[in-house]
Amino acid sequence: MATKTKKTADKYKPNQFVVHPHHGAAKVVRKVNKNVEIFDENGEVKSKRRQYFEIEVLTDGLLVMVPVENVDEVIRPVISKNAVSRKVFPIFKEKPEEAGTNWSRWYKVLTEKMTSGDVIQVAEVVRDLTHAQ
Repeated sequence: MATKTKKTADKYKPNQFVVHPHHGAAKVVRKVNKNVEIFDENGEVKSKRRQYFEIEVLTDGLLVMVPVENVDEVIRPVISKNAVSRKVFPIFKEKPEEAGTNWSRWYKVLTEKMTSGDVIQVAEVVRDLTHAQ
């Protein structure tokens, strides 16, 4: 586990561009260590040192702290245009999924795909919504 944490901690460098599923494009500012208070198994408050990536959202300058141990679930690296086109454009040629009769379920599925941070799932949403118009 320590190897994975070390590998994850070194995954992003300052000034590297990333994508946050809720905030969009961002830039890694730095990696910081912070003391945080947590509850232990006895319900007592303990102080624990954690590492965070501080990222700056490009649209509004918002600073977001992402725990290093959760970084793979929260942010994604920016990929090249060529890699995107090879993966995404074939999705647009596939048969779109239909909304069906349960609109709220359809909305939930689309929202989950949009916030996944996966370029393929986002392309599927674009394809399906474009077809639905």
